This record gives sequence, structure tokens and C-alpha cells, in this order.
Amino acid sequence: MQARRCYLEYPFGCVGQNGMDTEVSGVFKEMKRSGFVAERDTFNTLISAYSRCGSFDQAMAIYKRMLEAGVTPDLSTYNAVLAALARGGLWEQSEKVFTEMKNGRCKPNQLTYSSLLHSYANGKQIEKIHALAEDIYSGVIEPHTVLLKTLVLVYSKSDLLKETEQAFLELRRKGSSPDITTLNAMISIYGRRQMSDKANEILNFMKKSGFTPSLTTYNSLMYMYSRSANFERAEEILRDLLSKGNKPDVISYNTVIYAYCRNGRMKDASRIFLEMTESGLTPDVITYNTFVASYAAEAMFVEAIDVIRYMIRHGVKPNASTYNSIVDWYCKLNRSDEAIMFISNLRKLNPHISKEEECRLSERLMKK
Repeated sequence: MQARRCYLEYPFGCVGQNGMDTEVSGVFKEMKRSGFVAERDTFNTLISAYSRCGSFDQAMAIYKRMLEAGVTPDLSTYNAVLAALARGGLWEQSEKVFTEMKNGRCKPNQLTYSSLLHSYANGKQIEKIHALAEDIYSGVIEPHTVLLKTLVLVYSKSDLLKETEQAFLELRRKGSSPDITTLNAMISIYGRRQMSDKANEILNFMKKSGFTPSLTTYNSLMYMYSRSANFERAEEILRDLLSKGNKPDVISYNTVIYAYCRNGRMKDASRIFLEMTESGLTPDVITYNTFVASYAAEAMFVEAIDVIRYMIRHGVKPNASTYNSIVDWYCKLNRSDEAIMFISNLRKLNPHISKEEECRLSERLMKK
């Protein structure tokens, strides 16, 4: 039986890492048909696998099944469940599991509190982050390096500059070395505020500390410059990224496209778009919306509508923002009649548009 247990647990870890939750389920069903009685480690592996797949409901179902089977959760179980809930920002369920954990006399560790912080951040529960941070800073919860790094991440993600800097300084004061993820979080929050001196200070520290800037680093820097007067620097960073043998992603190209569109450089934006598609990347709705909004802002409605037609033809579904740009700019230019005509003809442009979307746009127009 022990040999069988080891054999069956191997596929769970494997398929979980590959995001194949259906295979996880299949292996579990086969295990049941074979008369195998699941042990705690098996349940823990299943929960972790579903968590990595982003299948929060399935992870919780396995946890519930574990309890029903009379298997007592341990620290690994609770941490796996909390990690799954954190990814979905399901903070209320996280608190419930955390309470169950303490009632079961299982002592939380740094990974437990880290998941709670991520759960609060993803659930936009800022006050709860503050409360937990206060316990960490005061020593009620041991200020483990993992927790200080997590505070940098969640505060940066929540776009709270003062709190992010406080967590970073506390990390340094404790004598702990930031990792690449922590440094990227600092560059990201400085970049969102166009604080180029601060962002470059962290970048220099990163390089001096022996870290190689990652794609996330480059994307944050491109974002920063794309919103600044020095917007052409965004493409220079893209070139630097490519020269080092790195592969940009959709976000990279979208950011440079935005930089040019924002400044009326539509030919350059189109050039980057072509480069993006030739690299094998598929433009997403954000890519197309950037073009639509920019053309509409320049009263180039024929071109804007052509972009919508092009994106539909290439399998990208327009969203509310796509159509809003057209309607809103018609109204801003006192061309409401053309906005009405645009909405009336939408079904010709997109035969799959819903009645609800047409009604929403009509209502939006009425409010202008």
C-alpha cells in the first residue's frame, strides 16, 4: 500500500504544476476506483495542485472532502488552502480557515500570514492589511523576512507608496536582502508615479546586488516612461530588452504602443504593432482598445471603426471600453447624431454583439 501511495502522489504534483486540473481529477478518481484510501499528504498535494491551476472551488472541495474523511489537517494543509484562497482574494473564507486552524491548535507560520496578506490585498481589504502589518512591526507576529517582503509586495500592488517604502526600509533595517520580486515591486510603484530618479536608484541597486533585471523590471520601466514627456525612452528600453536576448510579452508591446498612441505617433504605434505580430505574439483587447481610443480622440472615426472590424476578424472580442471610446468622443465633439448611428449599425459591425451591450451604449449616450 505504501508503494502505491508514493506512485499515485507523483502525478498529482506533476499535473498540478502544469495546470492540468482535469488530469488531477482523473487520477484522483482512478485512485478511488482502485480502493486506495487517501492520506493527508495526498489531500495536501491535491489542494496545492488545484491552487496552482487557479481552481479555487476544487481546492476547497478537496479540503472539505478531507475533513469529511476524518483526516486531520496539518500546517501544510492549511497553508495550501490559504494560498488557494489568496489567489482569488477570498479573504472572508481565508479568515474562516485561519480560525479553524487556530481552533485546531495548529500554529500559523510566516507562510500562513503571507497568504492572509495576499488574500487581503487581492480582496482590496486595505485596513486589514494595515492591522496585520502593525502586528508584524510591533512583534506580536514575528517580523520574519518573508512577511516584510510580502508587505512590500501587497502594499505596492495596492498602490500605497508610503506603506511600501516603510516595509522596504524595515526589511533593510532588519539586515535582510531584498530579492528580485521585492525590488521589482519598488520599481513598479515608483514607475506608476513617474518617479524616475527613485526607480533608477532601485534599478542600480538591483544591478550592484548581482540581480539581472527581469521582464517585469523592464515592463515597469517602460510603463513609467510611456506616461512621461520622455515617452520615446519606452521603445529604447524595449530595444535593450531584446538586445539582451529576452523575449518581450504582450504587456511590453502594449506599453510602447500606448506611449506612441498617447502622443499622436500612430505610424510608430503601427510599426510596433507589426513587430509584435511578427514576433509571434497575439494582440489582445487592450492592444486594439489603445488604437481605437487614440483614433477616436483625433476624430479619426473611420480608422477607429476599422480597428474594431480588424480585431473582430482576428478573433478578439471588443469589450465595453472599445465601444465607449467611439461613443464618448462623438459626444465630446458634439456629434451625437453620429454616435446614435454608430450604435444603430453595431450589429453590422459585430453580428455577435448582445442586446444588453446595445442597450448599455444607448443608455450611456442618453447620459451625455
